[in-house]
Amino acid sequence: RSPGLPAGDYHASTWNTDGFINEVFDDQPCPPSCDPVQDGTIIQVQAATETTGIDFVLSPGGIITGTVTDRDSGLPVEDMVVEIWDSEGEFATAQQSDSSGRYSTTGLQTGTYYAITWNDLGYPQALYDDFECAPCTVTLGTPVPVMAGSTTPSIDFQLAKGGFVSGEVTDAGSGHGIADVHVEIWNTSGQLVSWESSGAAGSYKTTWVVPEGRYYVKTWNDLGFVHEIYPNQPCAACDATHGSWIDIDSGATTSDINFGLARGGSISGTLTLADPSDALLTNIQVFDENGQWVWSQAPPTTSGNYTVAVGLPTGTYYVRTAGGRPW
Repeated sequence: RSPGLPAGDYHASTWNTDGFINEVFDDQPCPPSCDPVQDGTIIQVQAATETTGIDFVLSPGGIITGTVTDRDSGLPVEDMVVEIWDSEGEFATAQQSDSSGRYSTTGLQTGTYYAITWNDLGYPQALYDDFECAPCTVTLGTPVPVMAGSTTPSIDFQLAKGGFVSGEVTDAGSGHGIADVHVEIWNTSGQLVSWESSGAAGSYKTTWVVPEGRYYVKTWNDLGFVHEIYPNQPCAACDATHGSWIDIDSGATTSDINFGLARGGSISGTLTLADPSDALLTNIQVFDENGQWVWSQAPPTTSGNYTVAVGLPTGTYYVRTAGGRPW
């Protein structure tokens, strides 16, 4: 029974941790991704009147159980979050593993699901069935069939520790550390998998763990320094995979991945328009000599003055205007 409500239209849904499938009134299953307003039936409430008959008959949901262990030691992994996502790639539920490495999720409708781990214990994310990934697309995992009222057992994970990258970013001219430079880790497929910003002294260590393997590293900044691909290859339009790869080992930190960044050049000018107010709708785009996009500058001031100060390496560039904002 709800407390006193003002007159109006309402919707009602259930929430429970007892293993039943949640519903939105009137008797519509309601997974976490459902919208009670969109999917439910309107309940009209009158002032000083009790609206009755708003009943729910819940059915037991399906259960997924499994065990999470360390691949090298065989020991259980406690506090590993196992997330369950539905066939549409929508989050359904999650549960942590206990001291025995066991987890059990409940309240699932009949259907196909995917399981993925998430943690801050030093393990990379993994899709069932033991597919380590960074980044992860949940629907690329092995489908897990679930029947309401039944248990799907043995959705297990055997996980290996992932690795990290550390190093320093310094000013090539002064040798001083540079803060707030992004150091990005890219896989061999050209996907960004992890990144970290350098600290006050220029040092960094990636926070997000990645699976053991081969990777590329590059920097990005808006401080006026030239971007680089490891090891110390200046670039404007950087493709990380054009650099030298590094190995990241299980449970280890690949250290001394250092960068010495040089100050770059800039481009400035004046944009003249018949109507000065149009400058607010025009951004400046820079391309390198190969026609690769390098940078988009926010619209100039109403005076039309602009400066593209992105740390450009020595070279030839092309500049053009384009409508709309650069983001």
